Amino acid sequence: MDYKKLFGVAISSAFLMNACSDDSSSSSQGPSNPDIDISACVDIEDANLRAQIDDANKTVLQAIENRNNYENLKFYVANAEETFHKALNAYPNSCEAQFGLAVTLLANTINNSLVDSIYRVYESGDENLKLNLFNVDVGNYAGAIVNLSANKYGLINDRVQSTVVNTFIPKTDSAIALLQNVKSAGNFLYSLDNDGERLDIDEGDLDVAIGAVQAVNALLTAVASFNLDASLDDSYNWVKTADSVDRYRYSFENLNANEQKAIKQAISLLEKSSPFTTVKNSWKDRYKKIPEALDSAVENVKAGLTFKMLNAGKNPYSAFNVGFDEESDISANDIQKSIDICDSIQKGLHGIVKVQIHDSLLAVNIQKFFEITEGIQDYYPYHKIKPIETWTKFPKTGFDWRSENWDDIDDEDSTILAEYEIMSKFRSLSNHQYGRFYIYARQSYTSDTVEYFLDYYSDDGWESIKVYLSSCNYAFETDEFANTNSAEIYTFSDEVCQVKNGDAYYKVMDISVLSDVCMFTDKNGNKTANALEIIRHENKTPDYYARTVIFPDPTFGGVFPEMTQEKLGKLIYYIYDFDEEEDDESIFD
Repeated sequence: MDYKKLFGVAISSAFLMNACSDDSSSSSQGPSNPDIDISACVDIEDANLRAQIDDANKTVLQAIENRNNYENLKFYVANAEETFHKALNAYPNSCEAQFGLAVTLLANTINNSLVDSIYRVYESGDENLKLNLFNVDVGNYAGAIVNLSANKYGLINDRVQSTVVNTFIPKTDSAIALLQNVKSAGNFLYSLDNDGERLDIDEGDLDVAIGAVQAVNALLTAVASFNLDASLDDSYNWVKTADSVDRYRYSFENLNANEQKAIKQAISLLEKSSPFTTVKNSWKDRYKKIPEALDSAVENVKAGLTFKMLNAGKNPYSAFNVGFDEESDISANDIQKSIDICDSIQKGLHGIVKVQIHDSLLAVNIQKFFEITEGIQDYYPYHKIKPIETWTKFPKTGFDWRSENWDDIDDEDSTILAEYEIMSKFRSLSNHQYGRFYIYARQSYTSDTVEYFLDYYSDDGWESIKVYLSSCNYAFETDEFANTNSAEIYTFSDEVCQVKNGDAYYKVMDISVLSDVCMFTDKNGNKTANALEIIRHENKTPDYYARTVIFPDPTFGGVFPEMTQEKLGKLIYYIYDFDEEEDDESIFD
């Protein structure tokens, strides 16, 4: 068993156990006295208690290493935490007990109801249970393995943030305090002897551990700080509903009440007045101090790495050895590179740092990012979203008529409006629940008949039937489940299909015109381009993007202090259109 790596695994459990709980009563939040002023470490004289601590340390490290055994891990870390609490009550200045408790506080976050639910849902691999976990109802399927109803436990965002605030942050705060207590005693060296193999944890490991937990704590602070509630009617069913509204439906069929509510909810999250992604008032001060917390974390990691480099080769039992031979875990050169990276990170936390994007350097002020507390909506490019009531109406311009030469009509940039009438008729006939369907291919045709394949989504999954077109008439193949009968012949309206001199002509519309529901504007509200024009325009240039996608503040509140509208145009051009043959060119120069 490779115990030289176990310490890293134990500390990284703060990252690996990145799930949350709303059941804070299932485990202790932390020691009752994490702020003990330790002037020197005190040995535990009770032989029985010391043996319990040694066994707890060994068992926890083994359980973390073999963390795939979920039930064993939950059991052992819970028992170990009780042992360390017992030891601290008797020997409050015990460094090994404080260190052990710090590690188990992090690992014991798995002993919660939400963590258990998440584990069991994802272990099952059941997609419907995953949706239900995130407050999306899927028929009456919920609860087959675990009861995760919104009414019982609340919204997933509330549960996660509540757990972060009431469990994760207190535990990491306590773990940091405990580890700092141990560090303050000085000359820390903790030896584990398991199965005849020795592992020493020294001051360098302790500093790295403190930095790692501080970084996790800063991340948790960010999670706790934001308003993340995007629910509608106490659920996230609207996400599934909005996702089911594809272009064939919102461009032709009238949206039902639930679909309209879902689309309006999505739009509302983009509005400047939306609280979504704003920082909660009670967390603003702590949120703004995240750069300071990260700086402290990096400083501790750097101190630990420096200690390791200065003591390279002095202790063969070290958690990880620094040197140049094959027995070393990492070379002194690699340690120095890591220290240099820490220096660069700290420079970025204190001022402007240059980030390389392709062959250009982008100036970033990280501290300014944490000063944005009223959401990012104010920094979106100028845009307008058309009223949802107009989405189901065909534009009066932007179309042409094409003959039934299907090679001419089959164009990915265009849509045959007759397809929408097929969709509408099919929906009126079918008895399936969801009604999401689309024509994805024109397979073959003989004489004047064309065959489509039409897929639709039902309770049992994806189903498929054929649609036969002849001139301005069409029919569905007989399908009992879809309630269609091939003997029923339907005729397109004159609005989408007309016969002239014996030939059928179909109305075809450019997809960018048909789906023009969102447009970019200048600051005065004048249209510059619709969203699909930005994506599908064939002759884009950086200047085109600079003129059409206009940002109210190109610096984003000073986060990118050297950014201009022209540079943003070049950046968007690079994202969408950059030619691999031009890889040697700079974005901003």
